[in-house]
Amino acid sequence: FKEKLFVSLPISPSDQTAAGLNEYGRIAAKYKLPQSHVATQLVVLSGAKILVEALKRSGKDLTVGSLIESLETFSEFSTGLTPPVTYRPNRRIGAVGGYVVAVDLEQRKFVPVGKWRNID
Repeated sequence: FKEKLFVSLPISPSDQTAAGLNEYGRIAAKYKLPQSHVATQLVVLSGAKILVEALKRSGKDLTVGSLIESLETFSEFSTGLTPPVTYRPNRRIGAVGGYVVAVDLEQRKFVPVGKWRNID
């Protein structure tokens, strides 16, 4: 499979800001998060940040409709951990695309093949 196995990943270290990683580090230390599955933890934290921001934008009279309307105002919203997300009435996926990486089975690591690829 050498140089023949590729996968798509939703995040890359290049998406992560110092502030985003510091926030994750504080949360991981405070709640003693396991050191495995860190990528999943980063995506979950990003989702929580998006939800919190949408709730703030919705205001005190929260409804499902107002929450959806708030999400639809997100344009290139930065979580500090993932690619910027954008939502629209006809676009309910925050980041549409991914990173293509080659799988190096000998070294047991991913090797970047290029930059973020949109699938819009």
